Amino acid sequence: MTTHRFAGLRLLVPPGVYAPRSDTALLAGQMPDVAGAGVLELCSGSGALALTAAARGAARVVAVDRSGRAVAAARVNARLNRLSQVEVRHGDLFAALHPHERFDLIVANPPYLPAEADADGRWDAGADGRRILDRIVAEAPTRLHPGGCLALVQSGFAGVPLTVAALERAGLELAAPVEHRGPLGPIAEARRGHLERRGVLRPGGDEELMAVVVASRPPVAVAA
Repeated sequence: MTTHRFAGLRLLVPPGVYAPRSDTALLAGQMPDVAGAGVLELCSGSGALALTAAARGAARVVAVDRSGRAVAAARVNARLNRLSQVEVRHGDLFAALHPHERFDLIVANPPYLPAEADADGRWDAGADGRRILDRIVAEAPTRLHPGGCLALVQSGFAGVPLTVAALERAGLELAAPVEHRGPLGPIAEARRGHLERRGVLRPGGDEELMAVVVASRPPVAVAA
């Protein structure tokens, strides 16, 4: 068990649970105002983003993860930080929700690294890195209130334009993705061969693009 500090929160992270990293911080920095809002965090891990939303004044927060260990950690962290409006659920993405649940904001830091085999479910997401991303993008629009938004973070290795195009086809309004380039991390480095064979990393390349994509559901038009 390790202790992490994130956005003023104290988080306990057991082995096998995704700890907040630079991608989590990048997404937290682009979250819209959540005061009084209903927020859903998918692939919650230790619950860092859900707890951040609660600490910023969200009225109701649901955190979902398919890992029982992550669910237990997020529940402990909610109690540790005295954020009683956070409800943590064990389930597979939107399957953990009630049929008619809708939210003002959905945030997700899902597995997004392409890999030949799913050696580590905290990062790996199929050969193209889109196995989880595509599921989130497909259903999120139906889980937003009018005027609500989806904010997710992903690697450029998983195709940011693909995410943008899918959300536009779903009728959402896109802001320009917020991008950050940094050194290739140890996880991506371990998958270098696969990334180079797919043509998403040039041979000898040492940088990874991270992007936060934010898309909003148009508000309901008011009749004149």
